[in-house]
Amino acid sequence: MKDLKVFRRLAAGVFILGLSLAPLPRSAMAQAAGDYLAGRHADLQNDIVQAAHYYERALTRDPENVELLRRTFSLLASAGQLVKAVPLAQQLYSQDPANATALTVLVVDDLKRGKVSLAQSFLDSLPNSGVAQLVGPPLKAWVAMAASNREGALLALQPLDKLQGASALRDLHIGMINDLAGEVVAADTAYQALLSDRERISYRSALVIGNFFERSGKAAQARALYQDQASQQSDGNLFEPAFARLDIGQVPKPLIASPLDGLSESLFHLATIFRQQRANDVALIFTELALHLRPDLDVANMLAGEIHQNEGRSQSAIKAFRRIDEKTPLGWTALLQIAGELAEVGKVDEAEWVLKTLAADRKDRFEPLVRLGNLLRSEERFTQAVDAYSKALERIGVSERRHWSIYYFRGIAYEQSDQWSMAEADFLKALELEPGQPNVLNYLAYSWVELRINLERAEEMLKQAVAARPSDGYIVDSLGWIYYRLGRFEEAADRLERAVELRPQDPTINDHLGDAYWQVGRKREARFQWIRALGLQDDEEQRLLIEQKLETGLTDSPKDI
Repeated sequence: MKDLKVFRRLAAGVFILGLSLAPLPRSAMAQAAGDYLAGRHADLQNDIVQAAHYYERALTRDPENVELLRRTFSLLASAGQLVKAVPLAQQLYSQDPANATALTVLVVDDLKRGKVSLAQSFLDSLPNSGVAQLVGPPLKAWVAMAASNREGALLALQPLDKLQGASALRDLHIGMINDLAGEVVAADTAYQALLSDRERISYRSALVIGNFFERSGKAAQARALYQDQASQQSDGNLFEPAFARLDIGQVPKPLIASPLDGLSESLFHLATIFRQQRANDVALIFTELALHLRPDLDVANMLAGEIHQNEGRSQSAIKAFRRIDEKTPLGWTALLQIAGELAEVGKVDEAEWVLKTLAADRKDRFEPLVRLGNLLRSEERFTQAVDAYSKALERIGVSERRHWSIYYFRGIAYEQSDQWSMAEADFLKALELEPGQPNVLNYLAYSWVELRINLERAEEMLKQAVAARPSDGYIVDSLGWIYYRLGRFEEAADRLERAVELRPQDPTINDHLGDAYWQVGRKREARFQWIRALGLQDDEEQRLLIEQKLETGLTDSPKDI
């Protein structure tokens, strides 16, 4: 039995290419090389739009370069420039009829233009291996539905029976196909099979199934499904429109009203699978294909934005999130994401305005206030951050386990604004809600070490934190530093050496290791660490302290440092 995990490796192989330029006349070679190098630079900077632009120009001067063709195609498709990607897909198909991604683009384009027979002809050459094992059955099913062939569509899905991890995709498609064909009983059977394991249900599949229940006179089942999903979602309000419909007995329109709708849905769900396998390049292409068929598919716009976020493409993420109607359930969440990306690109004032507006518009929601607090804290506006976190906690009322981080963040803001008693209370509250949380243990214990209080308890906390996160350099450093404070220099040096291995570019950890080396008589190594720390340190006050140590060595007791 095949496993979906193979597709991450197979999909990644489609895009990780070493590009080279084919032999060209000298002038054309120079122009192509310039465009290629500009594209390569943009590619390395993860700017897919600019990379696609320059690679496309290079390709016009070097059209026989297959590797360049593949990369240009994938970037254009990832950027949603499918009008330009389709001709390149045709070229790729002519050279490699088994290229599943190029075939998918051609099938989607043909089906959108109503060319069902042509789409079918492309699918006939799709191999039964690699990515095509997952992609092929849904594509063939919706092409069959476009030809009004329900039996053929269901038959096309059968290979998914043998693919481990594809049962949810199979059952969802059987349900959607039968629903579209008016086969209510068969659709219900498939959806009930999918619902037998709640872990297989996503937000979108819950909407699809619930929509079917609402239209089939099963309002109670729809409500139960929405309630169950709302309890699992970080934003339970995503189901508000559905509950509002149920409350007044309004029957919704079908979410899947045509084969194109079904294909778009299929492409989105395939994209989520690729995303789970961390094949973001492929996931983005399938997301853009879904949007090519249904530009208003909010879950696809959200997925595109999240992929761009993960890849550090803030401007592209903002563009994707802004395609979501603010009045839709995902619109509010999209605005939260936009605020975060605005801050990432340095538009702090605009991000702050968005968050304050969201907080004012929805006084029942605390999330924008938490994000506002995080933004203000990152800008070192700690007093204002405390105020934002406090307002968020007021809206929450009774704090639950999931709210521990708000107390932790507010504790940091209190500590940074010299309100230690308030900070300590918040850290302890965070640990009450989430016992053993490593970050909280580390921050509180390190603060106690710096204040020379509760050292024994701090040591136990840090041992617990290191046991939970042995590869966290900051936490390992904290444990080493408490050993230093306690005069246990050999233990300190051992731990701090490990911390530097984990965080070699951190100036404070290198400085700490230098101090420990000095105390155990390794003075040459101590000076080396201080010099290294000095080169990494930006804070002028800390630089002066390190320079003093380089000049005179350590003259104070560890307890006085």
